[in-house]
Amino acid sequence: MKIAVTGGTPEAASALRDVIESWASDNLPETEISMYRGGTQMLRQVTPGRYDLAFISSIMSDMKGIELVERLWEKTPSTGCVFVSSDESLMPEALNCHAFDYLVRPLREEQIFQVLGDMQERLPQAAPFFCYTCDRRACHMMFHDLIYARSDGHYIELHSRSEGTHRIRMSMKELQERLRGDERFFLINKGILVNMGHILSVYGGFCLMDDARRSLLPISVRRGARLKEQLHQYIYQSLCRERGDESPGRTVDF
Repeated sequence: MKIAVTGGTPEAASALRDVIESWASDNLPETEISMYRGGTQMLRQVTPGRYDLAFISSIMSDMKGIELVERLWEKTPSTGCVFVSSDESLMPEALNCHAFDYLVRPLREEQIFQVLGDMQERLPQAAPFFCYTCDRRACHMMFHDLIYARSDGHYIELHSRSEGTHRIRMSMKELQERLRGDERFFLINKGILVNMGHILSVYGGFCLMDDARRSLLPISVRRGARLKEQLHQYIYQSLCRERGDESPGRTVDF
């Protein structure tokens, strides 16, 4: 999600950005936030569709906040404007200018979270991700970025395209729970979970992965047949999605 914060005192704008970042870290890590001192600066730089959401303060030195809401609607109608004021007196005017929401100071964290959640539901489905801790840092990884994971005692090695290898304290069961049963992941061995979207080939009891090292991962005998079945189904469904087709639904003879 791309968000603009415009106007307000520097302290208030910074506090709002911190709350947005807090929500984004748990819900949408790829969120981008832009800060503008006033409406003139924003209008000079904004282009149609650049922002999904804009928090507009009634406190601006260069123009009225309600004027900015109206002009943004004319310039980029897909941007949802949230008008922030000290009272409700401007609510009818803001809503007539197609404001997405109207908030009254002082803003509560849960109010901001609600607005962000409402906008998130309107956006196209975001790519799923999971969170973890590595070297005492809070990290996140997109599902599609994880190539494979391998257990090592009480730890797991996560191998990904963008992050390289991370060794984290987590059980395989907990990792699978965080991946929420996503269809692309398959446990080929007791301690090895692969992303079928990164499998180059399956032969001789091994999976050849598409990481830089072209890792060969052993498949247990009892999981081999099931892997091939799941992999064929996954590839078929992926091709259907790329073509915009629907996979055949379940049929019932009655």
